[in-house]
Amino acid sequence: MLYGVAKTHNITGGIAITSSKYSHASKKFADLKPDEIAVYDRSDILRWIEKYRWNNDEKP
Repeated sequence: MLYGVAKTHNITGGIAITSSKYSHASKKFADLKPDEIAVYDRSDILRWIEKYRWNNDEKP
């Protein structure tokens, strides 16, 4: 559904995040269109936060 809305409005980028998990079908669909859609679930976001949460001068 999100993909259809993006195509209708000519959106060229965006982020869809869930605090849960995407279904296997959703991930498979995103894999078919890597230049158009990416899905990130809870574990992906937690890794991203851990990597980028500190400024260089703030790291413990």
